[in-house]
Amino acid sequence: MSLPPLADGLQNSALRRQAEQRLQNQFPDDPAFVSPQAVQRQLHELQVHQIELELQNEALREARVQVEEAAERYADFYDFAPVGYVTLDRSGNICQCNLALASLLGRNRARLVGARFGFSVAMAEREMFANFLRQVFDQGSEHSCDLTLIRSDDAKPGIRVVVNAVRSNDALQCRAVLTDISERKKLESGLQASHDLLEKLSQNVPGVVYQYRRWPDGRRCFPYASAGMADIYEVTPEQVREDASPATARLHPDDRDVVQAALIESARTLQTWTQEFRVNLPRQGLRWLSGLARPERLADGSTLWHGFITDITERMRAEADMQQVMQAAGDVVWISDLTERHIFANRAACSLLGYTIDEYLTMRIADLLAEPELAGLPAHMERLKTEPFVRREWSLKGKNGSTIVTELVTQRLGEDRYLAIGHDVSDRKRLEAQKDALQATLRSALVREVHHRIKNNLQGVAGILSEFGRTHPQTQEAIEQLVAQVQSVAVIHGLQGQTERNQVKLCELTSAVARGVGTLWKRQIDVAVPTPWSERVIGPADAVPVALVLNELLQNAVKHSHPATGVVQIAIQKVDDTCAVLWSIVNAGDWPGKGSTPTKPLGNGLQLVHTLLPREGAQLTHHAEGGYVHTVLVLGPPVLSFMDDFGFKPFHLLS
Repeated sequence: MSLPPLADGLQNSALRRQAEQRLQNQFPDDPAFVSPQAVQRQLHELQVHQIELELQNEALREARVQVEEAAERYADFYDFAPVGYVTLDRSGNICQCNLALASLLGRNRARLVGARFGFSVAMAEREMFANFLRQVFDQGSEHSCDLTLIRSDDAKPGIRVVVNAVRSNDALQCRAVLTDISERKKLESGLQASHDLLEKLSQNVPGVVYQYRRWPDGRRCFPYASAGMADIYEVTPEQVREDASPATARLHPDDRDVVQAALIESARTLQTWTQEFRVNLPRQGLRWLSGLARPERLADGSTLWHGFITDITERMRAEADMQQVMQAAGDVVWISDLTERHIFANRAACSLLGYTIDEYLTMRIADLLAEPELAGLPAHMERLKTEPFVRREWSLKGKNGSTIVTELVTQRLGEDRYLAIGHDVSDRKRLEAQKDALQATLRSALVREVHHRIKNNLQGVAGILSEFGRTHPQTQEAIEQLVAQVQSVAVIHGLQGQTERNQVKLCELTSAVARGVGTLWKRQIDVAVPTPWSERVIGPADAVPVALVLNELLQNAVKHSHPATGVVQIAIQKVDDTCAVLWSIVNAGDWPGKGSTPTKPLGNGLQLVHTLLPREGAQLTHHAEGGYVHTVLVLGPPVLSFMDDFGFKPFHLLS
């Protein structure tokens, strides 16, 4: 029995060619293979058909693998998609859903299948969803709606979703995609709340809150403007949203180019734009406006300003009236801005320093101050930040180089200006200086006269005491000591009466006391001062005690040395670079060494010396060397001061 031949279409197919090629490879031509022609042909056809079936099976297996892989991928995409997928029947029952939908509803996916989807819709929206589902099945086209879903566990508030649904081909089911838009709704709600707040705030702001945009090609618009635009420019926000020309056309002709140039410069530097300018309005007429805005550069090269503009017409009118009053004022008036540059000066200010108003408007506060006053300006400006006003005298320099002392009261004028009002007090200061000088002269003359009279009276007292000593020999030694003390005090008053100050020069005091003691005891006392010498002075509180101490020390030196043993010497020496001074009094004699006892107790003179020595800045010592007694008195501050500290010229004694 032979097999029927295959159809010609199959023989000519690509599959047949593959089968024949495989048969050829399996049974190459073999001369030994001999069979009838018909058997050979039938066998050939059978073998080719078998191979074709094998190839078809292989193709089916590969297609099945691809389908299974596609199904697996589809399942993955379906289950793990970030949006919810659900298949519903006409009754709204869930036929199939993915994991995202189960997560949205907070339920297990297996328990959702077969459940009514409408039960997961907020109660207020269930009727709307039922109508939506009917439209999907009746019309067949894709439909969408917003729903609020409720979770079974109430773990979250209502979830806002967008539902996109389409009917299946058999019209028995519909497929829907649910996208969670809760966060978007929150953002939209927050944005709307911010917009509402901005609108409420801008309605209560005096002026207009706006955005102004300018492109490099010159196009301009106000993308946003509050309702105040109708008052500021007398145009609506809608009229300038695409083109700013209706507003800019209101600018005063004299200010239009200035405003545009300032905006261009602000766009170039991205610095804050601030300006005062005028507008001509159809209803309100000429008005003054003040604008402030901060720029930012956008990606397309345009510049966007955020700012506000307020009407300052009333303020400008008040300032104009104030300027008229200040111009007529007799006192000096200046107004400067926060950079300390003058923006106003009245006629009195021009007359005071000799500058014109145009010159004032190019100058700052520091330009008017004399050099010594510049250091105090920063502290003065700081005080104005916390104090309502500051009163101070300033030395100002006039245009001709003169110095004018002016008393100024300065205060903060608003947030951006300073006001200074004052008057010239140069004549008053000169009169006060003359008065002080006259009072000082009279006071000095009176003091000198008092010292002179005290000195004369003390000398008279010394004469009376000397006469008493001569008539009463038994008291002569005590009287002579008392006379020396009185003369020392008289010396102090005599020296103080020769100067306008109460300070006494150290060298003059030493020489005067030495002359008095030498005259009284008819002994020679030498005074040696080093050269060069910066004279020291003794203050009025210590002058009399120091003179008495020096008098007692010289008298002791004279009394305890015989005239034949030589003169008494005083040497004045500098201790160091300070004003301390060492007095060294040398006389023939002996002084007990350290730890020994004097041959006789200390006399009244030395007791007086220790009593009168200043508590600070004085030290007294004695020692004997080579038959001579050295009495050393060291004086320093605060007893002594350099004479230059009191305005004296250096004085050199015995040079």
